[in-house]
Amino acid sequence: MSLSLTRYRGLRVAGYLFAFAFAAMAVVRLAALLQFPPHIEIEPDINVQLTTALTLALLVISLLFLKREHEQVVELQLLRDDMQRTIIHDLKNPLATVALAVDLLQSGTLGNLSAEQRTSVNDAWLSAKRLAVLVNNLNDINTIEDAGFKLRRSSFPAGELMKELSWMYDYAKRNGKALRITGETVTVVADRGLLARVLENLVSNAIKYAQRESEIILSVSSAAGGARFEVADRGPGISRENRARLFKKYSRLENTGSRPGAGLGLYFCKLAVELHGGRIGVESKPGHGARFFFTLPA
Repeated sequence: MSLSLTRYRGLRVAGYLFAFAFAAMAVVRLAALLQFPPHIEIEPDINVQLTTALTLALLVISLLFLKREHEQVVELQLLRDDMQRTIIHDLKNPLATVALAVDLLQSGTLGNLSAEQRTSVNDAWLSAKRLAVLVNNLNDINTIEDAGFKLRRSSFPAGELMKELSWMYDYAKRNGKALRITGETVTVVADRGLLARVLENLVSNAIKYAQRESEIILSVSSAAGGARFEVADRGPGISRENRARLFKKYSRLENTGSRPGAGLGLYFCKLAVELHGGRIGVESKPGHGARFFFTLPA
């Protein structure tokens, strides 16, 4: 159930009640005009008072219906959040075990692998990495929304952080795209782990929507004493109407097709960037790709 559905239901109930109220007013006035029953005569003042009282009573009933609908939505949202936290907690340990097993296979500790086996192990490692990004997104979203996230700021060259994203070269290649990382020598002050996940999300998003055999460019430059990161792709582009809701929670655009997603990646990016005091946005035209950017203060 969503808030929009609740509003729809509440307004529908209110509409029925007000329709009934006006029908009752019409009956009362008709009875007054026809003096029916004959021995009852309704004075105009009493008619107005009766109509007003009936309308107010029905308005109160409508508000009670809306209040109950809202309470049900809040209960469902709390239940969903509790289930989400439980799922995140239950996923972490198995995911760490899978990642460790794959690392052991890649390192050759468990024996040499054939070329075909190594390809399969690399695919498993990339999938585990993507799943880890998703789990961390969910966990960080909950923590930031609850105002419980504490930034671990440090000063470091942006180039060092971007080198840690080298695994995404293989991820892009696996999806028929190419990734290029470039930029100036810029020092940033930020939560290194959180910033890395923002970049992972933006690059993953670009890989998902870019045309096959196209290039995705991740770059960084100095801007107003801080840093500006950009991820550019040659995807389908985004209309002005869709850009307005792109960073909202659970937002999914019409042109996503069959591509998987929960509409949380860009929402996480927005929360993380704004937690640093930065700003995030997108420049795009339909059919001309998209350029996602965010800035961080010095």
